[in-house]
Amino acid sequence: MRITTKYLNDGVPTSCENAHDAEVEDYTINVQGSLSVSEFSLSDLSIFPNPNQGEFTVKFNSPSNEQITIQVFDVRGRSIFNKAYQNTGDFNQMISLNNTQAGMYLLKINDGSKIINKKIIIK
Repeated sequence: MRITTKYLNDGVPTSCENAHDAEVEDYTINVQGSLSVSEFSLSDLSIFPNPNQGEFTVKFNSPSNEQITIQVFDVRGRSIFNKAYQNTGDFNQMISLNNTQAGMYLLKINDGSKIINKKIIIK
């Protein structure tokens, strides 16, 4: 992405136009697919309460024999929680994010065959 700036006679920059006064900035945008919304779904997936105070329950059925990984990311993509669980078929775990600031977070659930991303809100 290239951004240019047009200056008026008084030296104040205005919004970009076709002509520019030689001030150009180039930016790169990286799209991370691992945090994108997945089209797959897990049977009977429920995440509650949402919004919450930093503690919530993740519940679903998984036919996979692989371990289940729960990850939580902040909106910048930084991992704030990462834990693996043994898969017994019926997953029901309380996740505790103590001392986490209020805001929106991304919950990533991986059962070995499917990856699901959901938004959670911490008040």
